[in-house]
Amino acid sequence: MYLMLVLYCALTVGGTVLMKIFQKTTSSGMFYLIMYNIINALFACGFFFVSAGFKINLNLPTIIYAVVYALIICINLSAQIVAFSKVSVSVVTVVSMAGGILFPSIFGIMWFDDNITWQLVVSSILIIAASILPFVSKNEDKNEKKRFSLAAMLICFMMSVLAGVSTILVKLYAVDTSVCDSTSMFFLTNVAIVVICFVALAIYMIRNKNYGFKEVFRAFSPIQLLNIVSKTAVVNVASIVQVLVLAEMSASTFSVLSSSICLVGTGLASALIFREKQTKGAIFAMILALVAIIINP
Repeated sequence: MYLMLVLYCALTVGGTVLMKIFQKTTSSGMFYLIMYNIINALFACGFFFVSAGFKINLNLPTIIYAVVYALIICINLSAQIVAFSKVSVSVVTVVSMAGGILFPSIFGIMWFDDNITWQLVVSSILIIAASILPFVSKNEDKNEKKRFSLAAMLICFMMSVLAGVSTILVKLYAVDTSVCDSTSMFFLTNVAIVVICFVALAIYMIRNKNYGFKEVFRAFSPIQLLNIVSKTAVVNVASIVQVLVLAEMSASTFSVLSSSICLVGTGLASALIFREKQTKGAIFAMILALVAIIINP
């Protein structure tokens, strides 16, 4: 099961790397964000349809999970857009990771009677400290400092909650005996995202007359489309693996270990692939994450 966890983290880091490459070569803006998610969700629908053997199983509980999960993804995406306009990327990353650790851990202890061990407590503290360190360390770029207003705090708190809720939802689905297979659920989730994004695109095009059908079909180059398809495939496999892991592992242990491994993985990718300069805080954060992995049973 721990090998499956490592596979999940490797796929997650791989998806992050592909997203970083995509962002470096793509125009920014709401239009391109909507188009990205439409293409991503459409390909995901095809991916999960093939994975399910061209047969999607449906029942009411599965549909409810799928719609709720789609809403979480769309709300989180909107919150990210607002958050990036108010605070730095590092702040958004920190609060998302912290929420992804704290809320599933608390939920697992309260509803699934997860054991509270000293290893879990210490590793949770270490990974939360590791998440905060890059943010509180001295920022060499003076231009990246942004005012942390009350509105920004509320948006970041919302993102923190959503990060935890998404893991909790997948955990509930993994142990729910009344639902269909996870592949069918993820297929329905992406169908819901496609519908939501098409509505958003229609509204955007009505309000912005400069964007028509030509812009829709020319939004991305073939190389960018290949990146989207590759990233979608990687993330979709990671979603299936996540369900398999959470079916056997407690939410608290999963949240700590996955956050620790992903933090180390993204740090290494940042240094080795993108040649980004690592601050002392970032290096120390990776050391704390490694310790959290080692001491957690």
